[in-house]
Amino acid sequence: MESTSKNKLGLFSASVIVFTTVVGAGVFTTTGHFAADLGEGWAILAAVALAGLMAFLSALTSAELSAMIPSSGGEVVFVRRAMGATASFVFGFLAGPITWTIGSAFIASTMGKHLSNLVPWLDETVAAMATLVALLLVHLNGLKTGVVFNNVTTIVKVVLILSFIIIGIGALGIGDSVGTDLAVALNSGNEQNSHSAWEWLEKIFIASLYAGFAFAGFNAVVLMAGEIDNPGKNIPRSLIVGLGVITLLYLLVNLVFLWATPAAEMIGADGEGIPDLGTHTARVLFGDQVALMFDAIFVLVLIPTLSSCLQVSSRITWRLAQDGELPEALGRMSEKGTPKVALLLQVLLVSVAFLFFEKQDLLLLSGLCVLILDFPMAATIFILRKKEPETPRPFLVPLYPWVPLIRVALAVYTAVVFIMKKPTNGPAALAVLFCVLLLRPLLASRFRLNSITKRIVKMLSYVIPAKKNHWIAIHSDKHWTGNQRAFFDYVVNRGEKNVSILIVGNTSDTELRSMYGSKINILREAELRSWLTFIRAEAVFTHNFAHGDLHRHVINLWHGIPLKAIGYLRPNRSRSFLKKLSQYSLLISSSSIDQYAMAAAFKLPVSKVIASGLPRNDMLHIDYPLPDDLRSYDLRIKKSLNGRKLALFAPTFRDFRLKSKFSHFSKDELNEFISILEDKGYALGIRGHHRHDDLDLPQDERLIDCSGIEYPEMQILIKNTDLFITDYSGGFFDYLIMNKPLISFAPD
Repeated sequence: MESTSKNKLGLFSASVIVFTTVVGAGVFTTTGHFAADLGEGWAILAAVALAGLMAFLSALTSAELSAMIPSSGGEVVFVRRAMGATASFVFGFLAGPITWTIGSAFIASTMGKHLSNLVPWLDETVAAMATLVALLLVHLNGLKTGVVFNNVTTIVKVVLILSFIIIGIGALGIGDSVGTDLAVALNSGNEQNSHSAWEWLEKIFIASLYAGFAFAGFNAVVLMAGEIDNPGKNIPRSLIVGLGVITLLYLLVNLVFLWATPAAEMIGADGEGIPDLGTHTARVLFGDQVALMFDAIFVLVLIPTLSSCLQVSSRITWRLAQDGELPEALGRMSEKGTPKVALLLQVLLVSVAFLFFEKQDLLLLSGLCVLILDFPMAATIFILRKKEPETPRPFLVPLYPWVPLIRVALAVYTAVVFIMKKPTNGPAALAVLFCVLLLRPLLASRFRLNSITKRIVKMLSYVIPAKKNHWIAIHSDKHWTGNQRAFFDYVVNRGEKNVSILIVGNTSDTELRSMYGSKINILREAELRSWLTFIRAEAVFTHNFAHGDLHRHVINLWHGIPLKAIGYLRPNRSRSFLKKLSQYSLLISSSSIDQYAMAAAFKLPVSKVIASGLPRNDMLHIDYPLPDDLRSYDLRIKKSLNGRKLALFAPTFRDFRLKSKFSHFSKDELNEFISILEDKGYALGIRGHHRHDDLDLPQDERLIDCSGIEYPEMQILIKNTDLFITDYSGGFFDYLIMNKPLISFAPD
């Protein structure tokens, strides 16, 4: 689920997300790693500016994709659309549970050290853990609470950085006792720094890779696209505004660094660069006592950064769970708009990472992940431009294809430099990639049900006795409809207490809770109590869904009429289908004739098929008050018809590889058909099979959209239909009850 409109974030909050996730320890630490090697102030500023430019080019690419596909989880969704589920899992797992965890752990560890400097009796680990717990509580209180916290602390962060710049420039400009001449700081004229233009370009590019760590995280707003108001405009604007302000601030901060200490002198006692250049500059400008205060500034700068990292990384994990790639529990969103379980997991992972890894190890792991991630993200825009040319794009990358081409080239060059700098980085990156692929089947929620869980449940069902009159239904479709809905409406209205519905996969429970409230137990697949309830049930009701030969009464409420057997004539399909049928204790049929036909067609004992009638059809021939939601659908279709009769065209399921879920009417044929119907007082409604609800209808305003999205319950449409045109066998037999005109065809 995405956030509701009242929880949407505007341009200011989106820009704050960009700022808070980017500006952190990097602004005060990265320059010290490359400054002495460059030796010239102008080259340092050029490296920072180049890093900002590279981030900006990447941001333009991300802006087009996020405006085109505004969904929380951002880049995971883009990669899945472009390259498929496996690529999106690898990308998302590295980007969320790994890369953002590593970055957050580095920030938490750094902040723990500075808190410990301020309060000597406070252990670094305790300080970091306390901060994580405090931020967790802030975000668990809801999306808006987290946003307000980030907005306020970001304003404090900006004020502190501007204060550092203004006070630093003031101290350097007023007195002669500290710092160096600005002109000399920018260009020393040292002959040792005499290089050709190409050599300078190469040195500045390599330095910009270090400086680029200070710009990491700008894509956070893309990952939260589903929670941004008007993402087509606000995401590109927030990226442009955020990165523009950040680059300017970084240049000014580095100007203060250079004015206080020339680039050639930015070397520590160990002969290496000065990693904590911010504290060093404060010490040069104001002395040791004021430098200690810089620890407080560091903490205040890092808190909103860590806060946003937790907020964003939990959304990636939530997105993967929504797609079925991680356990279902991680895909739940609280009423306050927070992915509660994913957030708890993220804090746990960050805690483990900074407890068990050194900072240097965290940086190495981060570099390996960037090496794997950058190229596929850079290539995604080209694939989607070709694959989905007609998808609306509220924002287009300027100067296409040159901007994304430059990004691809930089990604490739970054990988080459990274591997040449340390040859073992290449094999290490491949090893990380291999390990992630191995983890996929173990973590996917659908894997747990189809193999491991099914075997365990089967074994326990032979050992643990069932509870009498305890019933449970399996819900795995988009909507709770048909025979299952009708049967359980009856059971609940009769006052049965020990009734549960187990939701399999990522289906929302909102619909069920609105229907039944607290009258039934709604269970989720990933919960232990769900399977304990499942094992104790005396009867399990399902809808064409196998469960592995349970030692329970398993009753299939699928309509399963005899014509379905035709689709299973091929020997390989027939064997698998018959094996599936053997797992059921009972199947239902519409009549005694249907009962014997099903038994013969499916090679079942007649005793396994009961002539119950189809509960979903009661509303077609019995006049009784409809539940509120069904009554609203009934009123809606009557309003759409406006006194006309409904001719409903409802073809059955077709292979996803086909371009159309409907028969291939030409535009002229469709016009002629609609004209004939209109002359006779009919309106044409179209309903595709429920597995095709995400495909488009023919473009004609005269058509009535009768899809499962608009009308989840098919029987409401059949109840209002005066002419039914279908090759859908289930609907065909249901409609016979109405004793109205029916046109049936079987094109395949």
